[in-house]
Amino acid sequence: MAAPILFDKSLELSKSLRRGLALATVGLSLAWLIVEFGWLIPLLSNNRESTSEIVKRFPQYGSTPSQVLISILRSPSAWWELLTKHLLNNTSVRYILILTGPFWFFLRGIGWWWVPTSVGILMNVSSNAPTQHTLNYHYELVVLPFMIFGLWLTLSSRLKKGLPMPTAHLVLALMIGLSLSGRWPGRQIQLYWPTLNQVRDSWYLNTLASKLPHESIVAADGQVLAQLSTFRNQRLWSFPVYESKDRLELLNKEDQWTGLPGRSPLDAQVFVLNLNIPEQASYAKDLLTAGAVKMADSPSGQYVVLKK
Repeated sequence: MAAPILFDKSLELSKSLRRGLALATVGLSLAWLIVEFGWLIPLLSNNRESTSEIVKRFPQYGSTPSQVLISILRSPSAWWELLTKHLLNNTSVRYILILTGPFWFFLRGIGWWWVPTSVGILMNVSSNAPTQHTLNYHYELVVLPFMIFGLWLTLSSRLKKGLPMPTAHLVLALMIGLSLSGRWPGRQIQLYWPTLNQVRDSWYLNTLASKLPHESIVAADGQVLAQLSTFRNQRLWSFPVYESKDRLELLNKEDQWTGLPGRSPLDAQVFVLNLNIPEQASYAKDLLTAGAVKMADSPSGQYVVLKK
C-alpha cells in the first residue's frame, strides 16, 4: 500500500505528505504484524499448537515462516517452482483474468495500484484450497478495494483533464457492483444463470407475502426462506430422511430451528416445497395425506404452497 501512496501521481499530495503517509503505512503494518502474530493469534488459539499457513503451503522450504521466506528469497529455483506451480496453470490464469478483467481498461494508467493488488492475488493463487480461488467466497476482499480505489482515481483524473467520459460515474458504479456481486465474476456463472421459469418463480415467492396474512408461520428450506424474509415467523426445514412411515410424527419432535428448542416446521400454517427435490416432494405427499390443502403452484410448477 505504501508504493502507490509514494509514487501514484493521481493522488494530489505534497512530497512530504506522501513520504509521511507511506512511512506511517509501513510502520502501522509492521506494528499490526507484531501484534497479530505475537499476541492476537496465540490468544485466539488458546495457546494450542498450530502451524502457520505459510508453512502449510510451503513446507518444503522450512518449518517456520521466517525459514520459508529466507529459503525462497535465496533460491532462484524456488522462484521458478512457485511460478510454474502456482501461477502458470489454467486455474490461476483463469482466476486472475476473471477477477481483474473488468478493471484492465481503466487501470492501464495507474500501474502502482497493481502492487498491493498483486499481493492479495498471489496469496490466493498460492493456496492449495480450491475455495480460495473460486471467486465464491470472501478472499477477493483483500484485492478489490485497491482496484476499486485505483479505478476511482483514474476516472477522477480523466474528468479533471476534460477527457471524454460522459458515463464515468455509471461505469464506476457498474464495475463496483459487478465485482462485489455473488454471481459475477464467479467463473461458475454458467451453472447459476437464471432461466425464465426461475425468474418467474422467484418473483412469485417474493410476492407470496401479499397473498397471506403477515403473521403466518411459514416453513421451507433455506433457499426459499431467503425469499420470504418479509414473514415475521419462519421455520427452517432441513427435510431429514426417516425410514419410518410415521415420519411426520417424528419430525414434530425435532428441533429444526437452531436456538429455538421445541419449534418444529410442522408448527407452521404454510409450507413451501420444491417438488424438483425428491425428499421435499415426498413430504408434500405426506402433508396432503395428513390434511393439508394445496393453495397454489409456482408458475413453473416447481414449487407448491400448502396450507393447514
